[in-house]
Amino acid sequence: MNHYDVYYPSQVDVAAWQMAYQAESKPDAWPYGLNRLEHGPRTVKHKSIHRQSSFRTAAGALLRRVTPRYPKLPGPDDALSVTWDERTALDLFLEGRTDHLATGVIWATDQLHIPSEALRIHLLRRVLRSANSLWCLSTAQIPVLDRWLGRRSRSGGAHYLPFGIDTDFYSMRPPESDNLIFSVGGDRDRDPKTLFAALATTITSRPGTRAVVQTTSTLTPPAGVTVVSRLNHAELRELYAKAAIIAVATKPNLHVSGMTVSLEAAATGRPVVITETPGMTDYVRRDRTGLLTPVGDARAMSESLIRLLDEPSQAQELGLAARTHVAAKHSSSVMAARLGEILESKNGQG
Repeated sequence: MNHYDVYYPSQVDVAAWQMAYQAESKPDAWPYGLNRLEHGPRTVKHKSIHRQSSFRTAAGALLRRVTPRYPKLPGPDDALSVTWDERTALDLFLEGRTDHLATGVIWATDQLHIPSEALRIHLLRRVLRSANSLWCLSTAQIPVLDRWLGRRSRSGGAHYLPFGIDTDFYSMRPPESDNLIFSVGGDRDRDPKTLFAALATTITSRPGTRAVVQTTSTLTPPAGVTVVSRLNHAELRELYAKAAIIAVATKPNLHVSGMTVSLEAAATGRPVVITETPGMTDYVRRDRTGLLTPVGDARAMSESLIRLLDEPSQAQELGLAARTHVAAKHSSSVMAARLGEILESKNGQG
């Protein structure tokens, strides 16, 4: 297959994203850098798919008529439908467009046993078992996903795809402050309670230290912490540059919440202090590119932050090593090349 149709949810305006990229206000020409899949004779187009609003009605109707029969194998002139995540893959399924599908699986491994997600998870299993190729962004997800889908999965098993970011957009810059801690992220697996507790202890122990936290949490921040609700990519890049250290606290999860921030910070040359969840060592090398702390341990996080504040030479050393590591292993170009290998290996071209 020499042509890939990359589907994004309809609320993602790829054309507008491209314009912002050309104006240097967004990373990568397409979200996740999937435009980089175009290589040699391979062509790539972006397409839009509507998020299903009447999911339960549509799902109920489909469950009554869906059979376990796998779609036909793709031919050389067929297009492969590529989706970044399983939510978009499910939207394609509900519109009957999954004859030739390759998709990432981002969140499902953390939702398999949530009662309110049971119907969606049941449908997802049908969709994913019939996909040509599957990938995850964490090695911790692979065995969970493979056990869930079973041996009859058409893909033959999920691949680990190391996530990548635009290392030109997030470029190496000297820190503008030696006492500013920055944290970003508002997904449901972030742990603002632990983060705020760690920051409170750090600021009390090292007067003059400040923190900026982008979060959706309604918790009252401690003294010395400024909370912002939203940041665009350009604002985010500037705050990485201003900060001395990046801190991220997360709850237990398999999909490596905080992974993107760790890579963006590293690309800018900033050391990260981050919760060690399964798969985090895929992205942060312990004591070489960042410091890892136990889940829910505010004291350990504070101790790590104080250590880097007190030893700026070590913070600089970690930041430089992090930049080198991300540029070599986790750029969006490297990710796209690996994803191309995964897609071709399942379609008789690699």
